[in-house]
Amino acid sequence: MKNILQILLWIILPIWTFAQSLDYSRSKRYVSEIKDDSLSLYLNKIEPKVLEKEKASFYYLKSLEHRYANNPNKQIEYLYKGLNHTNTSIPDSIHAFLLDELSIVLQKNYSAADSREAIELINKSIQIKDELKIKNELGKSYLIKGNAYSRMNNDLNSSQLDSALISYKKAISYVDSEELRFLAKESLANVLNDKGMFHESLQILNECYNYYDSTERSYDKSTVAVSLSQLYIRTNQYKKAAIILDTILDFTIQKEWLPLSSTVLAYKAELSDSIQDFKSASFWKDSIIQFQHKIFDNQNIEAEEKYKSLALKTQLGKEQAKVLKNRFWLLILLGLSMFLGLFSFLIYRFYKLKRRAADQELENEKIKSALNATRAKMDGEQKERQAIASVLHDQMASSLTAARINLSVAKKKENPIHFVEKADKILAEVNTQVRDLSHQLISASLIKFGLATAIESLTDNMSNDALIINFENNMDKVRFENTREVFLFRSCSELIQNIHKHSTATKANIILNATDDFIELSVLDNGKNKLVNKKMELGLGLVTIKDRAEAFGGGFYCEQQEPGFFNKITIARKSSN
Repeated sequence: MKNILQILLWIILPIWTFAQSLDYSRSKRYVSEIKDDSLSLYLNKIEPKVLEKEKASFYYLKSLEHRYANNPNKQIEYLYKGLNHTNTSIPDSIHAFLLDELSIVLQKNYSAADSREAIELINKSIQIKDELKIKNELGKSYLIKGNAYSRMNNDLNSSQLDSALISYKKAISYVDSEELRFLAKESLANVLNDKGMFHESLQILNECYNYYDSTERSYDKSTVAVSLSQLYIRTNQYKKAAIILDTILDFTIQKEWLPLSSTVLAYKAELSDSIQDFKSASFWKDSIIQFQHKIFDNQNIEAEEKYKSLALKTQLGKEQAKVLKNRFWLLILLGLSMFLGLFSFLIYRFYKLKRRAADQELENEKIKSALNATRAKMDGEQKERQAIASVLHDQMASSLTAARINLSVAKKKENPIHFVEKADKILAEVNTQVRDLSHQLISASLIKFGLATAIESLTDNMSNDALIINFENNMDKVRFENTREVFLFRSCSELIQNIHKHSTATKANIILNATDDFIELSVLDNGKNKLVNKKMELGLGLVTIKDRAEAFGGGFYCEQQEPGFFNKITIARKSSN
């Protein structure tokens, strides 16, 4: 009887599923929970049955799916698909939500052009929400607009700060959520700080601090405390800054909020520099470096644990599939021995369907495991980039502040040479740190315009009176697989750095050629005494280039010439898979 009911269920379930349409409330619940892949699995299941009038909502939900998967390119793709299915003549909240999401994505690029486009989109969203009279959503849009103005880092001016100020104030007046209201207030305080309105900024930050303290949101409370300490340093209230920093340092370390602890240490160093306690400042800077190493180690451990967990789940899935297959054959044999005729045939059909379901479940598990492994890797890379950005911001800011203080002191001294030399030394260290860290980042020109344009920009930036760099290529605007472009760009940067560091060269030629099957990058300089010995032993950077080139189906060749040094990288134009 149980088997017959299962057979009927297999017949009825596809018919019931086919009759379903997009359940927007159910999807929004998956969005709010963000615990697993429920949203992705549901949307993939419902996609073939989505009605034309529901496609704007469906594509909006797909964009949220890819936002949580940290896939901005796919997110933008679905946002534009959603906008193509909206009726611009009729105010529609989904249309406004699509504009909000697209504005947020563009802001992440940190370019002035993208920020301006983000503001245009959010203005359209504000107009729609104003017509629909949805105040809370209108407040969210003003909060997004304020962020867009605040992130225009390259050409931020008083007018943009004023626009951000107005947007945040409107957001505060419209939103009915205390969480969003205090988020807007915290952003407003930062804008007031940038405008030099320190008293007003301090007042709002203290209000935010008291709110987070009353709601026991300790992390938000700690971040506001850090902002307060920075503002106290800026207004020369050093004792208050010291009290706050001493209070939250042990707390953040105890909670293992390592990036926030690193920021606290940076402000401790800045405070010591401000009161000319350079010995303490040096101690805190060393502590920052130790914390950054600990952050990197923890991220590596976390990524390794995620990988092991995913591997275990994959193995368990395989074992479960194996058990299901064994059960399947056992049940088939038992069924054939117990029943005859039509009933035996029905039992056989049932287990055949079950086998297919088990195989499909195994395949889905493999896809899900691969997806999770990729997501874990991307998450580790993203955290590593954030840690690098934290080092760049915190260490550079504190070092530059120290240099500024020494120069300020030099102005007041009759014999300023000691302080000027110290500021010069600090700036030289900053220059070295910025150059080293910049190699870890990917060129914006590479992403937008391709390999040839990016290398041309690189050679222009690294060419000077001491070393003239010429660049030739036959590629124009041809694009290749992203990983190949990134590898050749970073390799070119490494080779030019080697010329600057280790060669007496005054000229260098960079040649980039693409054939039907290969891409070749050649670097030739006219320097002397570049190698210490004749064994052509490669350093770590060149060994890495050689290994990666071979992994891309090519190779790396280097030769000392008279005069000069010749490097050539060859990789396959396309993957062999």
